[in-house]
Amino acid sequence: MKKTIKTLLFLFVASSLVMVSCKKDDTTTGTTTVPNGPVITLKDSFATGDYDLKTQNSILNVNVTAQSGTILVTNKIERQVNSTAATTLSSGNVMATQINGFSLSIPVSSLLTGVTLVPGTMVTFTYSVTDSKAQTTKTSITYTAVQNNSIATSNLIELGAQTNTMVEYKFLGIADNFTAYTSGANGTAKANSAKVDFVYYYGATGLNSFAAPANVDGAQVIWGNEIGGWATKNATQFKTTSITKVQFLNYKDNLKTNVLINTVDFSAGAVDKITAIKQDDVVAFKTASGTQGLIYFSAVAADNTGSTKVYLMY
Repeated sequence: MKKTIKTLLFLFVASSLVMVSCKKDDTTTGTTTVPNGPVITLKDSFATGDYDLKTQNSILNVNVTAQSGTILVTNKIERQVNSTAATTLSSGNVMATQINGFSLSIPVSSLLTGVTLVPGTMVTFTYSVTDSKAQTTKTSITYTAVQNNSIATSNLIELGAQTNTMVEYKFLGIADNFTAYTSGANGTAKANSAKVDFVYYYGATGLNSFAAPANVDGAQVIWGNEIGGWATKNATQFKTTSITKVQFLNYKDNLKTNVLINTVDFSAGAVDKITAIKQDDVVAFKTASGTQGLIYFSAVAADNTGSTKVYLMY
């Protein structure tokens, strides 16, 4: 993960970003190793001190200002998980446009690549900056991972089969409040492929099917020309369940917790597509990023010109 700070800052600014939940701390701890060094402020977007493992939508806001008569020269960001040794995520020269000061909004999830979090895990990020007088300031912020048992639920979503010209939405993701996407050169799926978790199609033998974008013997057959142009092909997993319509709707509308979701064990037996889906089936899913949930099929198609209607929760 060691990159130049120029590359890192570009990625941080360009990024827009789950499964479990974590909190964050709105306080910062600063240590100025040389008096009158750069001023650094780190603040969490939610000011809670928790990193929500379910939503993973925390933003770390960074503000750095040079003292009068100096310019910023180098900076570094480090990560420490619990009491383990700190790891340098990036270090290097400050960009020419930022030598007097800069602000960044960094998705915390982008700083956690390769880290396995469980409730209670504490992650400390330390940002340090050195100026032209060799004065260095270090400031830290700590997040605590928390498990949020509440659920996110969708409204009724309709997806059209591959030859359905009336229902334009063909693909679906849990990101951005369960957004559905369209196909084709002018469609929305290609530009948002990293957010697509589910591909719907009606197969000649599999009939109504939900598959991962990474699935090669269904999704990439029916939608080969479409998915072939995607930068990301998410490896969503599925499992059939014995969960009933009544159980699903009770948790979705009344109980509003993830207890029912957690009854499905993804440690073995998961597949990258589910076929022969029938009305009132409840299918479990686990996204590529690890978010687990359920899909209830309230209607299914009779052929490849039809559509399916679903509710989701995670």
